Amino acid sequence: MSRIIITHVGTSTIRSGAMEQSPPADYQWRQEQLRADRRFDDSTKKAWRDHLLKVLLPFWKNAVTDQTNHLDKSPAEIASLSFLMPIAADRVILLHSDTADGELCAALLRDALADPALASTKGFPHCAAEIMPVPHLRIADGTYRVSQPNDFVRNGLASYVEVIWNIFNNRNDAQQLIFNITGGYKGMIPIARDLAGLLGSYTRTMGQGLHTELCYLYENSAALISYTSLPILLDWGAIPDTLLERAGDSNGIEIGTLAATHVPLFERVSKSNLRWQRSPLGEVVWSLCQPGRVDYRKISAPERERLQEFYIEQKKSHTNLVEDFMELQHAMTTSIEPLHIKRFERQAKDIFEKITAMEADYLVRLEHLLAMK
Repeated sequence: MSRIIITHVGTSTIRSGAMEQSPPADYQWRQEQLRADRRFDDSTKKAWRDHLLKVLLPFWKNAVTDQTNHLDKSPAEIASLSFLMPIAADRVILLHSDTADGELCAALLRDALADPALASTKGFPHCAAEIMPVPHLRIADGTYRVSQPNDFVRNGLASYVEVIWNIFNNRNDAQQLIFNITGGYKGMIPIARDLAGLLGSYTRTMGQGLHTELCYLYENSAALISYTSLPILLDWGAIPDTLLERAGDSNGIEIGTLAATHVPLFERVSKSNLRWQRSPLGEVVWSLCQPGRVDYRKISAPERERLQEFYIEQKKSHTNLVEDFMELQHAMTTSIEPLHIKRFERQAKDIFEKITAMEADYLVRLEHLLAMK
């Protein structure tokens, strides 16, 4: 059973016990340079790589007699991977932030994991890992100041979702998708959890089997903490994908009233207006339900019948809303009291938005599903 192990890369590699043991020249100054997002030249990268490999080797050679020291001194990513123990059929991916230290740590980890000398030691997670950067995934700029959180949410998280989607879409025959969240930004954990759950549900809807889980190694624990995604099936037909598509613009869209079940998928552009854009969770869901990605013909017959019944009820509600809207329009043309007109306008606007949402999110799919009988 092959696995894809998506490993979040943090900065523990350059701050690990191994790196700090008789550290390279100008170690502290170089750390400051990295925090300022200044990249190393090739000779400095090689010096740090050689130092890491040289110091890690004796720790792992003594792993049998000293059962925790090699983990304490190793980067968190290597320590956690040693519990997962990748095999040749597995694909290990090192996801790193769009920063100088993230890029360096991913390169050092790749070289360490592939080192032949370390491969001969007991328990070392030897593998040919891939490096994948996540554009815009950064929290602080090169002057130590926290950058605009909107860029992290709108661009960094969107890039993360896109990278994960591409990995998922090119998984070939992999039967497990594991998010190793031991390293990296802890703010990514909720997004990774949502992705694991949604991708698992997505494959179950398509009649495929993909085990998804999150795993985490807490400091020098003797075991890995694993959290398997719940075996749930989402009603993808109830996702307001048209609204999500329109809300992808940086200016957002104006939505008078959101259904309670749709609220987590959107967030206000600003607190002072009614314009909404996709939330981080909305970005995840949108990436999975874009037109053409879900082949509804593969939905099982019982599920299809249930969806058909659901959409028929929605169509009845839609018809009633249209009738209410027409009555309000007539009332607005016959009422002579301004207060009544304003009330009718508010009610009409609310009903019109509900009609628009239903037409976009339910009726088109209803006709599609009914045509499959």
